[in-house]
Amino acid sequence: HRALVDAVAFDDAIRTAVEMTDASETMILVTADHSHTMTIAGYAARGNPILGLARSEVGALLRASDGRPYTTLGYANGPGAVCTAADNGACERGDLTDVDVEAPDYQQQSTYPMGSETHGGEDVAIFATGAGSERVGGVMEQNEIFFALAQSLGLID
Repeated sequence: HRALVDAVAFDDAIRTAVEMTDASETMILVTADHSHTMTIAGYAARGNPILGLARSEVGALLRASDGRPYTTLGYANGPGAVCTAADNGACERGDLTDVDVEAPDYQQQSTYPMGSETHGGEDVAIFATGAGSERVGGVMEQNEIFFALAQSLGLID
């Protein structure tokens, strides 16, 4: 819940920046330095609440091989781990059937126990609008971003 609220706030900040600047003289570039290990579980029906339990097209709970439902969103690692070292390899994932997984303080289940969730390793998106934005797009190495900005500023050819 909190990660999605932050994403909406970020989107609002970008919208405000676009509204406050002149696209003919300002490039707004949006990217990240890393991803996170948030995952979207497969096969939830279109329109399924992103914070909810995964459901089929007819509204039935989707279940993992342990027979228990799972959330649409989860984490590969973090404090919500379903098993910990104290379990000595013998643990069961909690049954989420009657848990309010859409509550703001609900902590998504994760695979590996860690004090906090970590960075992911995949490519991150990069978007730009305004003056010089044609230099940005697709998959770019980080050092290429520097050159796109420097060219837009007229610092290099």
